[in-house]
Amino acid sequence: MYLNKGSCCGPSLTLALDEARDEDDVFDLEGYTFVVEKELCALASPITVDMTEYGFSVSSSLKLERGTCGSGSCGGGSCGGGSCS
Repeated sequence: MYLNKGSCCGPSLTLALDEARDEDDVFDLEGYTFVVEKELCALASPITVDMTEYGFSVSSSLKLERGTCGSGSCGGGSCGGGSCS
């Protein structure tokens, strides 16, 4: 899990495949292993990952700035098929 610097929607917490490093926290939950940078984990805790029929949704207590999707500059208010929230 990492902080994607974002596009027109602004930054977001994102899932990707990666290997754990010394600067990461590792969590094994219900058969899944999550790797999160220790600094991000301290800033964003608690972090919630929900699996839906459309993929994964990541949320946390981290306050992220909104991007400019609402202006229509990114394909009618959405970025990559997902909505800004």
